[in-house]
Amino acid sequence: MNFLWTKIEWHGETAAEITGASVKTGSLVLPSEAGGLPVRVVGKGAFAGWEGLREAELPDTVREIGDFAFQDCRNLHCLKLSCFTQEIGGGVLRGCTGFSLIELGGFADRPELLYPFRGLCGILSDSDAAFSALLHFPDGDARLYFPDRVNDFDEDTMARAIHPRIEGCGYPYRECVSRGRIDFRGYDILFPRAELDGLATASEAAFARLQYPYRLLDRMREMYRAFFREHAEEIVPRLVHAGDAARLSFLAQERLLSPAAVDAGLKPASEAGRADLCGILMDCAGKRSPSGAVQFEL
Repeated sequence: MNFLWTKIEWHGETAAEITGASVKTGSLVLPSEAGGLPVRVVGKGAFAGWEGLREAELPDTVREIGDFAFQDCRNLHCLKLSCFTQEIGGGVLRGCTGFSLIELGGFADRPELLYPFRGLCGILSDSDAAFSALLHFPDGDARLYFPDRVNDFDEDTMARAIHPRIEGCGYPYRECVSRGRIDFRGYDILFPRAELDGLATASEAAFARLQYPYRLLDRMREMYRAFFREHAEEIVPRLVHAGDAARLSFLAQERLLSPAAVDAGLKPASEAGRADLCGILMDCAGKRSPSGAVQFEL
């Protein structure tokens, strides 16, 4: 792909700024060099309005993403960057209604970096929508789900005052991430607030932590497992309707599906013609007797 770029002076260094591309594509992988110069900046509005863009990957040479760089890329669901990208402009993901995952790596290559989560903080503060963060640490991967939040206000006309308010648990979850560290324990403690926001929010947070149990305390692990045991009968049909075989298999492998939950999923899976989902559920039911012994294998 031919990228459009310009030569810039960036903090005393001659570098390149990507300003766009000649061909629009669904998967965008930016180069680390342009014209023999390191790519340091993704320019303002560089890829704004790319309807077909689904994922974008930035090299570890990039230090800054300009304002509105991916604005209105409505089908963009994944942005991959490194901890070296530290400056996030305003409105970078504005209008990206399909965005669901930011993937962050590079920690092993720069362990002495003072603010490794500065870029992530920029994305979290820039977007009020819900999304997940997949973090590739040297000693394992972590996945965190950040619910949405709503910034609103109440107008007191009598007092001529405006009272701002924030709704949803997205704000306290975002507060667990600072430029220099992530408070995993504080994140887990917030789970009861996620449950108050609804089953969908709590499920996403619980799946993220159980499937990627990075620095997850045993008592917190049991808290998430207890949630699934209690709500599996409601969660399983949702997974079936979404066709999410991976998460359904995870619950089965973790022995978190009750007979009632299996029954709740079998009918919609059968009606949808999803033999793979039926197989997971039937295998789960067949491997368990009241004593836990194997009864049969599919």
